[in-house]
Amino acid sequence: MGALRDFIEFIKEALWITKVCFTSFWFWLPVVFAVYIIFQMYLALAVHPLTLLIVPAGLIIYMIIAEDKRLAAQYALKKKGSTTTTTTGSIVWDVNKSVGEYLQILNKRQMALSDLPKRKLDEVREETEE
Repeated sequence: MGALRDFIEFIKEALWITKVCFTSFWFWLPVVFAVYIIFQMYLALAVHPLTLLIVPAGLIIYMIIAEDKRLAAQYALKKKGSTTTTTTGSIVWDVNKSVGEYLQILNKRQMALSDLPKRKLDEVREETEE
């Protein structure tokens, strides 16, 4: 009976040590590193170096298109032609509207400055001249 009890204790300890090893970070670190090295060797042999240039080129094209859409949405710009074209450089800027808005801003500022007392107006003009 003692031999059977010792054998059962041995099995329990072996399973406990196995569990501790498999749940430890330090057990898996060399395994993951070996898989990484093997994967790097596979990539060096299986992937042509020019293929790695396709991803950055695609990202650049996507970023240019996204930047055009962002600018069009931010400044409420209109596109030429049909609404289905999304080529770069197809944005139309309404210059007359923008100049009109700029002149309104200047007129509001001028009116605000004219409301100041004469003494403060001279101080503001001196500050803007500097």
